Amino acid sequence: MTLQQCRYIMEIERCRSLTEAAKRLFVTQPSITKAVRELEKELGITILKRTNRGVDFTPEGKELASYARLLVEQADAVRSRFTGKHEPTPLKLTIASQHYHFVTPALAALIGEMADRSYEIALREGKGTDVVEQVGSGAASVGILCASSLNQAVLERKLAAYGLVFTQLATLPEHVILSRRHPLSAFSTLRPEQLAPYPYITFRKDDTLLDITESYFTLRRASRQIFVEDRATMNYLIVHTDSYCLGTGCLSEGFIPPDIVPVPLDVPWNLCVGYLQRKDALLSEECLQFIGHLRQALQDSLPLRS
Repeated sequence: MTLQQCRYIMEIERCRSLTEAAKRLFVTQPSITKAVRELEKELGITILKRTNRGVDFTPEGKELASYARLLVEQADAVRSRFTGKHEPTPLKLTIASQHYHFVTPALAALIGEMADRSYEIALREGKGTDVVEQVGSGAASVGILCASSLNQAVLERKLAAYGLVFTQLATLPEHVILSRRHPLSAFSTLRPEQLAPYPYITFRKDDTLLDITESYFTLRRASRQIFVEDRATMNYLIVHTDSYCLGTGCLSEGFIPPDIVPVPLDVPWNLCVGYLQRKDALLSEECLQFIGHLRQALQDSLPLRS
């Protein structure tokens, strides 16, 4: 396995096309195809599979691509250290996360530090199982997830199955998120039974994801439910109806209308926010920078009532 082959794998992952990857690397397509086949033979795996849209990576291919990226980054670091010439590899970073407002300021802070670099950064938001599967498959380098005692056992089994480890960043009480004009907004705390008459709003209906939802008990009890695809729609409905959602209560300034407030929920558990990574993969320097910004964003958005 050579660094050249690693660079080929990285470019194919970026382009999802052998032809386009060959153009960007200034080599012929037969050359890059031959290099991939030789690597498959050496490692005894299938790296790529053809689709209607070009090529895609097999699960083993995705894992290999993550290692290839690390090898190239380390080789560039060694070259820079001993030659004094720094030619950074274009950053390719994918972050998977549940729908949390504090993730975006952290990402903005990271991007602000990338002014002199080429990069391709993706933030993929979804349900808890989406995050686990994307990090486990290598499609994302790091995942942001919320756990509680309600889903801890199920979550631990899933993490073990995917070879993942969870690192805690903060422990927070669960909050009800609602409008200042909501009949319940004046309470200092709320009990679950007080929520029963009101519509519960959450992201995307998908029964296969209920075992890692941050609002598990509500999905089991709510008689009126609203499912949406994006934050803007959720915020609008919370402001203009008597619906509510549940979460950490961390509402980043600039992302949430001032009419929306968090109220602590009186339940015997807390929410644990943290990040996922593969046990067998090191986090890149940029991932570690992002996590540092995430800690700060969490601190800056801690729930305050006014």
